[in-house]
Amino acid sequence: MISVIIPVLNREKTIREAIASVVNQTYVNWKLIVVDGGSTDRTIEITEKFAKSDNRIKIYSCDGMKALTAVNYGIKLARGDIVGILNSDDYYTLNGFKRVAEIFAHDNSLDVICPKVKVICDFGNKIVVEIIVQTDLNFYNLVFCAPYKPARFFRKRLFDKIGLIDESYW
Repeated sequence: MISVIIPVLNREKTIREAIASVVNQTYVNWKLIVVDGGSTDRTIEITEKFAKSDNRIKIYSCDGMKALTAVNYGIKLARGDIVGILNSDDYYTLNGFKRVAEIFAHDNSLDVICPKVKVICDFGNKIVVEIIVQTDLNFYNLVFCAPYKPARFFRKRLFDKIGLIDESYW
C-alpha cells in the first residue's frame, strides 16, 4: 500500500487537483492523509468533498501546524509500506503509483526514490513547462544538492529505522 501525505494551508486553488491526482490513480491500493494547518479559505471544504466520496481519504486539522510537522504527523499515521509526500500545489501523473510500486517491488534494497518531475510555471497569461528534473541519488547529490522535493517516495521502514524528518530543516 502507498500512503500519501499532503500537508496543506490555504490552498483552495490547488488542493482539488492534488487530491484528484491521487484519487484517479490506476493503482488503487493507497490511503491519503491530508494534514491541514488551520486553513481559513475553502481548502477543508474542498477536501471534505473528496473524503465523503472515498473512505481512503482522511483529513486531520491541526491549527498552527507547520509543513514539516504536518508531514511527520502524517508519517506517524501512515500504514502503507510506501510513503509519498505530495505538496498541496503539486500533482501526480495517472500511472505514477503503479510505477513507484513496481520500482520498489523490483528492488527490496531501495528505501527512497525520486521520480521524474515536470516543473510547470503559471505566469497568469500562460502556463509553461520550465524544466524536467530527474534527481540522481548519488552521494554528491545527496550531500550537496537536495533531491527534488515534490516527488519523494520512501519505504515506511526508513522512518521506523532513522526517525522522522528534522523539522528545523528548510
